[in-house]
Amino acid sequence: MENSTSKSTIAGVLDIIAGIMSLIGAGVLLLVGVVGSGAIGTAGIHDPAAAQFAWIPMAFFGPLAMLCFIIGLIAVWGGIAAIKKTRMPTALVGAIAALFSCFPLGIPAIILTVMAEREFEIRKSKVERPGSPIPPVES
Repeated sequence: MENSTSKSTIAGVLDIIAGIMSLIGAGVLLLVGVVGSGAIGTAGIHDPAAAQFAWIPMAFFGPLAMLCFIIGLIAVWGGIAAIKKTRMPTALVGAIAALFSCFPLGIPAIILTVMAEREFEIRKSKVERPGSPIPPVES
């Protein structure tokens, strides 16, 4: 019986939670940009000089929303890889993305992912490739 723990599963769950929080934050940032641009555009009805600045909130909050969205997707993708114990580099990238999306969840996610490296190796050695002439490595 191998010495398998649930470190990678916990790290994956932390990654997914941080990623979902980042995706929600991206939606909020996008909403703030749209509402801000609309409010300035509406103010432009009474003051035509204000209408020329209606693009500023969306120009500021739009790229931030896109960045949060991409980081959230990467964190969720890495969390799934950590739970499945399929690819260590993908899980580590997801944990680093979780660090950028939610700092308090990202630190333990990185630590647990690094500590669970052995779990990925055990899983990799158990998976047999059909038709492969090389047998899996026993540990």
